Amino acid sequence: MQVFDCTVPAVEVTDLTQRFGAVLAVNRVSLSIPAGMCYGIVGPNGAGKTTTLTAMCGLREPTSGTVRIAGHDLRTDRQAALAQLGIMMDGLSLPERLTATEVLRYSAGLRGLDDSWRVRAEDLLEILGLDAAPRALIVEYSTGMRKKINLALAMLHRRRVRHASRRDPWCRASGRNALPPTTT
Repeated sequence: MQVFDCTVPAVEVTDLTQRFGAVLAVNRVSLSIPAGMCYGIVGPNGAGKTTTLTAMCGLREPTSGTVRIAGHDLRTDRQAALAQLGIMMDGLSLPERLTATEVLRYSAGLRGLDDSWRVRAEDLLEILGLDAAPRALIVEYSTGMRKKINLALAMLHRRRVRHASRRDPWCRASGRNALPPTTT
């Protein structure tokens, strides 16, 4: 079982700024998200929500400012920071001719996880209600079921920070039940 230092923020953003040419998309955003907390970013279209989140997840380098994931600076200690992050994005393609278990096995192999992934995968499939049809291929899944398997993929490796984009309400409720307790 992984043990995390709860005194270190899960995510810490300081003076994050993002420009696209002359356009200022994000202006000096700062926030600190404590370990074990669930946060959301809301605002009108064009407010910089997606730009902020993509910078926080390491998908875009900000013009200036710092992002720290579980105490690791995203610019200077990128690999360690990203190793603490699980991401679930909208529209992620899935291998449609595999079952949920096969997709999780594939992901575990790509991440180099030890055999403990199997128990975690079984737990996630049960919690998210994907264990009812173990032989169903992803191609047969509803949109909601696809979101659930994407959530399981983001959580399989037990990372400290999980980012999800526009999940349906059922996944939000189920996902909270799947999060491991944070201990010191």
